[in-house]
Amino acid sequence: MSSGFLEQTFYQSESQPMNKSNPHNESSDAASSVAANSPVSSTPTTGYWSPGLQAATLACIGGGLVAFFVIRSLHPYFAFADLPELGIAPSEEMVAKHIAATQAFWAHNYALDFGVLGLALGAVIGAVATATRRIPSCIAGAASGLVGGAAAGYGAGLMVARTIRLSADQSLVNSTLLHFAVWGTVCGLIVFSISCIQAGVMRALNNLVIAILLGLGIAALYNLGTSLIANSYDLTFIFPTTLVHGLVWAITCSAMLGLGLHFGLRPAPASKTNTNS
Repeated sequence: MSSGFLEQTFYQSESQPMNKSNPHNESSDAASSVAANSPVSSTPTTGYWSPGLQAATLACIGGGLVAFFVIRSLHPYFAFADLPELGIAPSEEMVAKHIAATQAFWAHNYALDFGVLGLALGAVIGAVATATRRIPSCIAGAASGLVGGAAAGYGAGLMVARTIRLSADQSLVNSTLLHFAVWGTVCGLIVFSISCIQAGVMRALNNLVIAILLGLGIAALYNLGTSLIANSYDLTFIFPTTLVHGLVWAITCSAMLGLGLHFGLRPAPASKTNTNS
């Protein structure tokens, strides 16, 4: 009787820890279960492009309009050289002076015009299309846009001067190439400089290619649309000569730039992986 009682008590004491729950183990199991069932997103440690659709589009339009009105108030900042008119049989020296004056007029003014455009667009892109490091991105975007716009504008001005000197009609292809020279250079340098700050050189090289293609798309769509809808516009000059044409140019090209930044340079969604405990 006593030995059976002791035996029963022994078995109960042995089985009791198995029936009791350990609070520490329960909390650990619950945490492991939550960690196993919840997705873990990898957040980049460096900055990245985050151009929202509305923010990027409206910012680029605003920057383009500001640049347009500044350019319109300055152009032409550099006056044409004071030279006598060419006579019936001008000398070679006088012809050379007129050629040089025409080239200087358009090259210098276009360098200033599109330097202002690149400065404004680079600043707004650096502020709106980035999630971190906005001040360095603004400075880099504005500086690269200024340099790229001035260099491209100078070269495009020489081409415009040549067209005027030869009294040649500006074809749709030539006009597209002139606009591409400006928009491709401005977009490419702005995006490359900001991408170097945001995501490193290798990612910046990839974004550079996308930005150059974006500049080509802007030039092609603008010139094609203008020739089909408003064929009275003179495509000889990159910067429009009338107010209405200028507003159309600034709004459409800047809007296409903002849309291209959103769809071409937005960051890929963060990868999600399931971790098992």
